[in-house]
Amino acid sequence: MTFTSLAHLKRTVHPGQRVYVTNNWHPHISGMRTIAKVQTNRLATLAPGREKPWWVDWPKAALARIDGAKLTFLDPEDPEKVAFVYDFDPAGDGEP
Repeated sequence: MTFTSLAHLKRTVHPGQRVYVTNNWHPHISGMRTIAKVQTNRLATLAPGREKPWWVDWPKAALARIDGAKLTFLDPEDPEKVAFVYDFDPAGDGEP
């Protein structure tokens, strides 16, 4: 799976898909999640054992980096720093 742009990624991801989230602000909540809901402006993921999803706004294009199946969110206060990485192909097999 390879995304060509943020718009392509937003059209392609879907509820039920597995994603590995690396959270550089709060590393203890990094891990495998399931996409619970996709909206035009944000994404909800559910971690194992949680009843409520975590919501994240899609980044502005200037604060997003696409690398294959990974979406990197840059820190809006310091775009040299990575805030989150969402890996939409955690198994590396080309499947969502």
